[in-house]
Parts: sequence; C-alpha cells; structure tokens
Amino acid sequence: MKPLVLALCAAAWACHAFSQTSIGTSPQALDGVARDNYHGITVIDSFRLFEQTDHPVTQAWVRAQNLATDYYLKTIPFLDAATARVRELADYDRYFKLKTGPDGALYYLEQGLENQPALYRRRGAGQPELILSPERYSPDGTTALSEYSISPDGRYLAYLASPNGSDRQIAHFLDLHSGRILPDVLQGLIFSNFTWSGAGGYYQRFPESGGQFERSENAQIYFHTLGQPQTSDQLIWEDRQHPQAMFETQVFGRGPDLIVTSASATSKNALFVRTSAGKVIAVVADDQQADYLPIGQKDNKLYVRTNDSAPNWRLVEVDLLRPARANWRTVLPEHATNVLQDCKMAGGRLLAHYLVNCSSALFVFGLDGRHSAQVGLPAAIGSISELEASPDGKQAFFTWENFIQPASVFRFSVEESGEIEPVLRSWASFDSEKYETVQYRATSKDGTQIPFFLTRRKDRAKTPSPCLLYGYGGFNIPVLPRFRLFPSAFLDAGGIYVSANLRGGAEFGEAWHQAGTRENKQRVFDDFIAVAEFLIANGYTSRELLAINGASNGGLLVGACMTQRPDLFGVCLPQVGVLDMLRYQESTVGAHWASDYGLSDTPEGFAYLYAYSPLHNVKPENYPATLILTGAQDDRVAPWHSFRFAAALQANQRGGSPVLLRVTQGAGHGAGKSLGKTIDEVGTMLAFTLHNMKIAYKS
Repeated sequence: MKPLVLALCAAAWACHAFSQTSIGTSPQALDGVARDNYHGITVIDSFRLFEQTDHPVTQAWVRAQNLATDYYLKTIPFLDAATARVRELADYDRYFKLKTGPDGALYYLEQGLENQPALYRRRGAGQPELILSPERYSPDGTTALSEYSISPDGRYLAYLASPNGSDRQIAHFLDLHSGRILPDVLQGLIFSNFTWSGAGGYYQRFPESGGQFERSENAQIYFHTLGQPQTSDQLIWEDRQHPQAMFETQVFGRGPDLIVTSASATSKNALFVRTSAGKVIAVVADDQQADYLPIGQKDNKLYVRTNDSAPNWRLVEVDLLRPARANWRTVLPEHATNVLQDCKMAGGRLLAHYLVNCSSALFVFGLDGRHSAQVGLPAAIGSISELEASPDGKQAFFTWENFIQPASVFRFSVEESGEIEPVLRSWASFDSEKYETVQYRATSKDGTQIPFFLTRRKDRAKTPSPCLLYGYGGFNIPVLPRFRLFPSAFLDAGGIYVSANLRGGAEFGEAWHQAGTRENKQRVFDDFIAVAEFLIANGYTSRELLAINGASNGGLLVGACMTQRPDLFGVCLPQVGVLDMLRYQESTVGAHWASDYGLSDTPEGFAYLYAYSPLHNVKPENYPATLILTGAQDDRVAPWHSFRFAAALQANQRGGSPVLLRVTQGAGHGAGKSLGKTIDEVGTMLAFTLHNMKIAYKS
C-alpha cells in the first residue's frame, strides 16, 4: 500500500470508528461531530471527539497516524543519513540560564549531546564545578530543568523540574555546601519561579485541576519555609476576581520588599509591592493598560521598564513613598527607532539592551540616564539572549549568537565598559565561515515593509534553491538572529534559510506588536506571504522548493498561510500549533492568549477568528506536502489542535502530496524536550522536506 494511501486510510478508519463506537450519551458525540452556534452561525466540527485525548478512539487513531507516518518516513532513502548528520551538527555546547551568585560566581546550564543540561558554577577564571547533573533530576532524560535560583547567602539552590516537557513543575532544593538534596518537595507549580527571601521563598501554584489539559485558573502565591512540609506553606497572594491572573515574584538583593506582577494575558500587567510589614502598595492596579516590568530597587526607588506612553519602551523610577504615576521620573526615555528590549541594574549603572533593526546593541548608562558607552559585540547581525550583572555591579555576562554561530558567553567590566572577553565559547561542526546573512525587505499587502534575514552559502549563485522560511509574528516576541538546529541542518544540506520579522512581534516596539493582533492578525499572514512571494519573484527559490515552518503561534502562522495560499508552498511544517481559533481558550492557559487573538465569544471576535482559523478554513484542495508535529504531553497548546487539523486536511486533500501527523510521546510544547527526541524530530523534518522537494540529500 502506498504511504499516502495508508495515511488517508488511518483517517478514514478513525471516522469509521466514530460511527461504530458508543461515546457517552450525547447524540452529537456518537459520530464525533459537534454543531456549535456562534452568534447565529452554525459551525460544524467533525472531529470534536479528539479533544478527549485519552478516549480509546482518539488514542487508537493517534497510534494509526504514527504508524502511517513511520511507514512513510521509512521509504525516504536518506532518512538515516540525514538524522546522523543532524546528530553531528548537534554536538556543540549550549550555554543558557545565566545567573550570578552572591559571591559573583557565574551559574549556568550547559548541554552537549546529553538529553538534558547540567548546572555548573564558575568562580572567576577557575574551572567549572558541576553542581547538578541531569542524572540527579532526570534519570531517563525526559525531565527538564525549567528554572533555578540561588539563596541570597549562597547556601541553597532551588530547582524546578518539568516532567515530559510539561509546563507543570516540581520544586526541589539542594544544599550547595554539602551537595545534599533536601527532603522539601513542592507540587502544583505552573509557570513559576522561586524567589528566595530569608529562610524560604515565594512560588506560584494552582489548585488541583481535573485533567492535564483543563484550564489553569486561580493561581496563588505561597511562601515556603525550608524544612517545613508544603501543607504548612503560607498563602501570600491571590486574586479571585481575576481567575486568569498569573503572578511573578521578585525580591531585589536582600531587600524586604516583595515585588508582584499580575497579568491576565500575555501582555499588560499590574504591579504591586508588598512590604515586610504586609502593606501593599499598588504601583499600577490595572492590568489592562501597559507592561510594567521591574528591573531593580534601590532604597525606596523601584526601576521599571515600561511601554506606558512609550511604544519603544522606556525606563522609569518610581518613588514607593509617592508611587502615583504623576511622580514617576523617566530615566531612559523612549528612543525614536530603537526598542529597549531589556535592562539590568549593575551597581550604580544601567545595562540597556536595545533592538536596532532586528539585532542587538548593548549600552551602559548611569542611574541618571546619561550615556556612558556602547559595548562592542562580535558582529553587527546577532542577538543577546541573556544578560546578567554580578551583585556588586562590577561585571556583567551575556550570551550572544546569530544564525551561523551558536551562543557563547561573554563578560565585560561594567565600570570600564571596555572590551568583551569570551568566558564560555561554543563551537559547532557547522562551518560558519562558508555562510553569510543579508537583510532584505518585502512589501506586504498594505504596503508595510517587512524585514527578513536570508542566510546562504557565500559561493552559491542566486538560482532557485531549497528554501526554509520561518516565522512567528505574535505575543510581542521578537524573532532575532539565533542559532537553531533545524536551520543549520537545512543550510548544511545545501539550502537557504530565511527568518521573517512579522508584525505581531516586538522587533519594532508595541506599535509593531499591536499591528498584528486581534482584528489585525491577518496582516501577519499577509506579511509572511509577501516574504514568500519576494523570494520566488527574485529567483531565490520556487514554489516547489519553498518550505515554511513555525511552532506554537508560528504553527498557527503556517496553518493559516497554507489554507489561504496552498499554491504558494511546496512543504508545510506546523509544530505544536494553535489551529482551532474558536476554542483555543477552552484548555490549559489558552485564555491568556485573548489579548493577542481576541475571543469567539464576541460577534466581532468570532468574525475575524473564523475568517482565518486554520481548522475552519480547510476545504477540498491540492495541499502541499505537510508534516504536522505535536507532543502528547503538550499542556500549553493541547495536542488536539494538531489532531483535528490533521484529520481535516487528510479528509480534504485532493492532491498527491502526503499529509502526515507525528505525535511524540514524552514531549510537551518544546522547551525541555530531550535532545535525543529533538535530533530525531529535526532529522525527520529535514528528510521529509528534501524528499518532497525531490532533492537528493547531501551534507
């Protein structure tokens, strides 16, 4: 049986199972079909049953899909060779999650070919010390180290582990002097940090939910005292009037004040300060105005990075004795074109990370806002991923990378603001000297200029070539020059890689973000399509040689573009995508995305969501070769999005290209996925893409 026929048979088998299996007592569920009324319009959902991910029919259908996909992949003659080369390319050191201890030591996670990273500490120019090996928190390689923090006295380490790449976390504690793991264990954490204060610390947890993909609501902040059971932890903060609110806690230095940011969505937040006496100061009580992100505190002065009245962000000083907005002092005013992406306090100075034309620039200012110096970075095109200052403010560390160079860690003297020096260098077998990156602009449907970076071999003539086009375009997140395994493997195989800076992101501030949200979301897809058309019109690639890829909100991007313009792409690779825009809010933390997407609960929201929702715009069509990827344990974007989209595409595919679904067990939304699973996934995507471009693999 041909692979495509087998894949379609799997979908047909599932549809047959709907009619043969008794599913509860609902007449609508007997055949898996639901009929929803949205403001007088009936919307038919033929695959609603798949939202019950643990239902026997759903599980059997997923197994059949994976079998069909595996069968197809085994017919690709170079699958093993491509995956083997991906493993070679993955053999480089990854450095991330930089932190500085109270003695100025640098803590960081390091990962080579291990499934999960290890935690190291480095004092000065000394040799790195292993603090926490992956065997201690993840013996089988499936548990991720999602966060960690060091106590102010340097004695203890709190580390948060996420099983199977889940957003759910379990907190453990390590005595850094003896190396002993303490008996304290904290359960029920989601999207939490652990903020030390005195003999314990603050964390966010949720009440027990009914299932893995249930809505996450009613977050609470608790204080845990080391040595005490979690049942005796003290409730510090909650907001029953806003069940979607989630919190982040901060304590600067050894200061007594607890800083709480509260947000009901992915952008805009309220800001409170809880003093040691229990008094609450509402710096900003409303979480619907703007973003207010504290970066440091000095005595009664709180320093906050905000886009309030500043789309490109500014830094303000808030006197906690007179916290009214009218008394705020602007320290770093909004720049006319550059975006204040991050800011850190370093003693009596400020480290300011700006985005300049979609790349990073780093400056040092005094606390009075006067400019001191610009820090020289390794190249004009590149990005700072992390920025940390030592507690004494004398030195700072940052990671820097671009499309062809993996992230290395650099250090510089804040007081001298002089030359940077590499502290931890990363070298990949990917030969960066052979490649170059150039920035171009495409004209979107409404005339807006959309920048994008194009990376290819220096010696390649401009002829139609295999091209991987990546985008995201949402949630105020910038897509910056970063080194990623799939693009480097695609470049290594002879292709070109294009990264687009779409509206909805943060590359050009809050105005750029808002221009791609809610009723404006279609602009994001128009931007992506415009870049694709530019690449074809200017001879870089052709429709048959153009693959598009994106994950999460980027998976939505791919799904929307392929259903709107199936004629434009040769291969589509949506990963962990948000693909049902009418019901995304019904599971996990989906309701928090309404600030970017809007809601189908309102007539106007339904109108624009229904117009582009990938699931609801599938129709009989000649679709490109498509490989849909998701994780069985993804509790951020529930895997049923991918299940239902795959089933709809398979039922409506009228061309000869495969439409396949791959569901990875022991994997979540992506962060924390074991490296072995990542290598296998990248090898699969690379082989599937080149095979459907009719390109013989070569490295």
